[in-house]
Amino acid sequence: MSAALSVDPFDLSFSLPLVGRTRELAAVARAIDDTVRGRGGVLVMSGDSGVGKSRLILEATRSLRDGGWLTATGRAYALETAIPYAPFADAMQPLLAGLDPNALTRLTRGDAAVLTALAPSLAATVGGARDGSVNAAEQRVRLHASILQFLAKLSEKGPLLLVLENLQWADNASLELFHFLARQIDSRRILLVGSWNDTEREMPEALGAMMRSLRSLGAARDLHLGPLGLDDVVALLVGCFEANRETVLSFAGALHAATRGNPLFVEQTLRELMERGDLRRAGGVWVGWHVEPVTLPRTVRDVLRARLERLRPHARLLADWVAVIGTAAEHEVLMEVVGLASPELLAALDELRRDGIIEERAEGASVTYDVAHPMMRQALVELVGLARERSMHASIAGAMERVYHMRAEGFAESIAAQWQRADPHVNTEKAVQWLLVAGRRAVARLARREGTEMLRAALDRADEYPGMVGPDVVRTLLDELSRLYRRLGDYHETIAMCTRARDMADAQGDALGVAITERRLGMAYEGLARRREAIEHFDRGMAIAAAEGDVTLLTRFHLAKGDCLQALGLAEAAKKEIAT
Repeated sequence: MSAALSVDPFDLSFSLPLVGRTRELAAVARAIDDTVRGRGGVLVMSGDSGVGKSRLILEATRSLRDGGWLTATGRAYALETAIPYAPFADAMQPLLAGLDPNALTRLTRGDAAVLTALAPSLAATVGGARDGSVNAAEQRVRLHASILQFLAKLSEKGPLLLVLENLQWADNASLELFHFLARQIDSRRILLVGSWNDTEREMPEALGAMMRSLRSLGAARDLHLGPLGLDDVVALLVGCFEANRETVLSFAGALHAATRGNPLFVEQTLRELMERGDLRRAGGVWVGWHVEPVTLPRTVRDVLRARLERLRPHARLLADWVAVIGTAAEHEVLMEVVGLASPELLAALDELRRDGIIEERAEGASVTYDVAHPMMRQALVELVGLARERSMHASIAGAMERVYHMRAEGFAESIAAQWQRADPHVNTEKAVQWLLVAGRRAVARLARREGTEMLRAALDRADEYPGMVGPDVVRTLLDELSRLYRRLGDYHETIAMCTRARDMADAQGDALGVAITERRLGMAYEGLARRREAIEHFDRGMAIAAAEGDVTLLTRFHLAKGDCLQALGLAEAAKKEIAT
């Protein structure tokens, strides 16, 4: 147990000792021992928000880093659910930013795709182009294998701990990569740890499928963290405050009942009682254990809001901006958007760090800030209010564009995520353009589903505010979405996109555009095994292609129709069609 607390009432930056986690610590210790022996593995932690998953990970990370391990921790954010490999990039970027270009080239074997996934801002450091001779699925398999080799090389220097938190918000591409690595690291000195909130939201389908698969394969150790018991709360108070067990027993019962044993709520409630002076030092001992249950804060949100209301104005303003940004906020972006002079900004940052509201970390040459806990972020955003939050997202997007300037396209997904949450009446065309760029980048990073989500968000925004986005942009979106939906096997959405694109092309007098969409419609109906309807669309498009004299397009029609006829059992007709 740690030494007793010596608390300055204006500096409540303490963390309570870890109690009641004997079973969990033993499981972590076994996983660490196995990894040191070259039997890497996967540990997955679940539990309620505030139950102590991040704290358990933090304690393990500190001790392993001191023991010569390489450690990398990343978080998924609700703002970034459509950004490919976002938690992996968050974890690996600081680690890789410290390597020189030659080391990066050696570790990645010159494969820029590895860095594009794990550290997008460093991707230009390594040369190399994707092999266009294989399809996207094969490219994704190769990417996963390359990332595995890269991590294996890193682990040759020392065991590697790779932690991804909040997987309930992870993008599908990250979950696919996590699943792949989990099945392949058993002979390497790599410990992969994932965590998620199992009560904050319904488990996403992709996360549930990944966990079911890993469990069936025996490729992961499950670790569920429950609340603290009453004895744990008593032990915590006795150890922290050097109090007598009998003295704190009644208070511990009230505290445990009010917090239901949630460690975050326990800690924040103690902070609040100390701030209010209900718990205080007198005569060299802690007094105030007579606090009645009715005077305890009702919820952790009440506790967090009380703390926020005591912040000085500049610190509160800065906390609002960090929370609304929704991810790790770069110092330069904060300077641009908050509008405080450097001394006031630094003073506000110091206050927020001292009070445990935000955390600071270095990412290469940059310094970033993040709200210390998702529940604190949620409390801040709720107090901001929806109208102001939307306005702030627009300001953040503009600030990111200015700060990144010539490099802005490399941060397209992050900028698009801000525009997506901005007031839809403001800069609608700019929001659509950034979502279009972000969607294309996601597809180029072999994250087709995430790219489709971004492009669909752009189309929905354009549809919601007609006239604010040019028809050429809408047609581009329809064209790209129709192809993506077909590759994803979502033929009903393909038909919807193609029908709209065909009607727009017809209204604009674009005959070849009509023919191209008729072919795509035919391919979609064929995917649904509705081949008679597919042939009708092929015939209509074929007539247009013939009238326009487009021989290449006409040939593609004949081949597609021939395949349909063959599937219908009309072999002679198919042979004749293909020979035409």
